[in-house]
Amino acid sequence: MLGIYCRTIVERESETETSPIAQQKAAGVQFAADNGLTYLIYEDAGKSGYKISDDDLDPFNNRPAF
Repeated sequence: MLGIYCRTIVERESETETSPIAQQKAAGVQFAADNGLTYLIYEDAGKSGYKISDDDLDPFNNRPAF
């Protein structure tokens, strides 16, 4: 079983025609297919992995699918 975790990449969001979420999903699904794995996709669309501030004691709270 493969868990595919996709999230927004803020720095690149406007630089590409294909969304980073779509690219991450496609890469994960292709890896699973190439290796005969089943998979689940976890997605935090619109959520960056970046820590919001030094006062943010729980940065994972900003990424619910993580």
